[in-house]
Amino acid sequence: MTAFGKNSLSRNLAVGAFGIAVSTCMTEPALAQRDQSENSAPKLTNTESELWVGPGITSYPSEFFMAANASNARDMLARLPSFTFIGGSSSTRGFSGSAGNVLVDGAAPSSKSVTLDEVLQRIPVSNVARIDVIRGGTAGIDMQGYPVVANVIRKSVEKNSGEAASETSGLIEVTPSVNKLGQYQTTGRAAIAHRTEHLSFDVSIDAESNAQGPGAGRSGNMGGAVPGGGGGGGGGGGGSRGVSASGNNGFQAKFDKLGSLINSGNYLTDAYEYKYSSDGVAEYRHDWLGTFRLNASAGTQKERINTYYFATDAQKVQTIQASPSLSINKDYELGANYEGGYGGYAVTALGLYRRAFPISTSNNITTSTESGSNAPNGETLARATLRKEFFPWLTLQAGAEGALNFRDTNSFLIIGGISQLLPNSNVRVEESRAEFSGTANISLWPELRTELGVRYETSVISQIGDTNQERAFAFVKPRVIATYDLTTNTQLRFRAERRIGQLDFGSFSASNDATIGTVTAGNANLEPERSWEYEGAIEYNFWKKGAASLTYLHSNIQKINDRIVVITPTKTYDAPGNIGDGTRDRITINAVLPFDELGLDNLRFTANLSWTWSELTDPVTGKLRGTSSEFPFYSNFMLSQDIPTWNSSFGFSGGINPRRTTYLLKELRYEKGQPRTMIYWNWRAKPDLLLNISLENIIKRQRVRERILFTTSRAQMDLYGTETLRTVLPPVFRVQLRKTF
Repeated sequence: MTAFGKNSLSRNLAVGAFGIAVSTCMTEPALAQRDQSENSAPKLTNTESELWVGPGITSYPSEFFMAANASNARDMLARLPSFTFIGGSSSTRGFSGSAGNVLVDGAAPSSKSVTLDEVLQRIPVSNVARIDVIRGGTAGIDMQGYPVVANVIRKSVEKNSGEAASETSGLIEVTPSVNKLGQYQTTGRAAIAHRTEHLSFDVSIDAESNAQGPGAGRSGNMGGAVPGGGGGGGGGGGGSRGVSASGNNGFQAKFDKLGSLINSGNYLTDAYEYKYSSDGVAEYRHDWLGTFRLNASAGTQKERINTYYFATDAQKVQTIQASPSLSINKDYELGANYEGGYGGYAVTALGLYRRAFPISTSNNITTSTESGSNAPNGETLARATLRKEFFPWLTLQAGAEGALNFRDTNSFLIIGGISQLLPNSNVRVEESRAEFSGTANISLWPELRTELGVRYETSVISQIGDTNQERAFAFVKPRVIATYDLTTNTQLRFRAERRIGQLDFGSFSASNDATIGTVTAGNANLEPERSWEYEGAIEYNFWKKGAASLTYLHSNIQKINDRIVVITPTKTYDAPGNIGDGTRDRITINAVLPFDELGLDNLRFTANLSWTWSELTDPVTGKLRGTSSEFPFYSNFMLSQDIPTWNSSFGFSGGINPRRTTYLLKELRYEKGQPRTMIYWNWRAKPDLLLNISLENIIKRQRVRERILFTTSRAQMDLYGTETLRTVLPPVFRVQLRKTF
């Protein structure tokens, strides 16, 4: 078959999958639908706060979370003893692989613009009947490829004296933040929801304003997100939203190849940012027609950053190097979703239409350098699944998904008023993608549950602009997940899976950062990264609220996406590229230690530790090294105390991320940060009023970026000079006030 024939076949498959998904939405009326309401809750024994444990499922009623002073479903998830939240990725094209490991009433949220974390924060505790932790495909639920998922079951609307059932709820939330340098930020949220027996509406508006005066730092946390998830259960001031404690305010020094000082001085930032977004969901539920859902969202964002470097050279002469930048983005999303059933088959179908319009510019006034890009992009997708429980021990599921994606990038670089030639600076990338899947959940014995699945993915990626070409890809992706209950409290899990990475459309076009003077070329020949992953885990639950797990992951990786060398007639550039094969290993330990059994009621210690090491061949030096920009170690811990009689919770959290290394053609870049720390206090003044106060970076903390620069390449070891930037991370004081009704 010719290349043209292969590409045409892939495109036809993508369109065919799109058509299958759309046609499934128009299936005959549903006769039955799986009951995920509170009425399907398992029967609790003894007291209502006890846990119901069955084959592969542990049910936590709302009473289990009362002492935690939780305010929403996200807080409740943070208190589950044997569950680690994964929010999914909105940047992943398509729906398969982008969903997180939490379901709401048995289904994954269909919006990609509204994050899973935000969806859960909008579900108040009063609306949650229970949370089920499901392992190994129990209950015939779509596990989204995860060995463990949580299912948040909302309460049904109750009728009053024979009248039509209805319920209206809402919240108003304000979170001001300020740090020692005068950087401040205010976020606000207002949401309202109305539910009847068959119809519901949810509307939310979010606003954020971030002003950073001279000497304040830019938002962002190189060392990793501060633990928390909002409110009391998350234990930390509404998560890491608001003013970040990691601004670019610090001291920079530059040295030549002999170690002599070139210049040094303060590195300061003046910035302003605002974000506005709104979204809404309308849902219609019918006993035999099923559930129909429409969602829409829109947002706008603008960020202006002025960076100043007050450089003093060896002769004590001071100059000011200014680097202003501006980024603007507008986006919107429209979606439709259906859940129902027909003849014993459970049917789900969704469609999504997304568009975004980002624009960015950056300048270095000292070097007369100006750069920028305009990159409108979008996604249109449809997905459908069909699932049936044929026997108590066998459930089969089939699915199809089709997606059309594009990104149209136009970038430029001007030095001294002269436009520079950049490889692939103007490129439109289009992708037509299809995926077909089949899954079998098998449970021949109550203690052993397995999921056998296979997905077939095909896509055509075309480029128009500086490079014109079209390429077709096709992959078979098998997956095996097995869960075995060794004892009532001990579980073994195994997963083997072939994973295919997605290409970042931004890697096809050139990009640059005028602030630090780096230029990255585009690569039209980049291919997806492939890997075989093998994962084993053991989990032990104890003392009702305690759990500990050990996970080992080994990955054999082909066509690793890293950095390669691109040579043009005038210059040599770094560019994203495939550098060969390698391996990655990771050990993860998660532990929750409750002290109730030791006489310290509602005192809880949580720890998350992860070690990662990898090996690949450096394309520049030919030597073995690890993956670029990868943290070899990550830690997160929290000590929390709930005091129900005071309606309060308080605690301390922190974490450590050691140095990571980025490998470029002419540069080695090291980044490291000191330990993160935070204390918080939550107080429920009234049943409908929650106050959260937190202080981040309670001990002095710095972030360090070191750059070792070479004249031609790292292989030649011809040192050009070094740069060191030390950033002071000031304490951040945050107050969150949430009023519900």
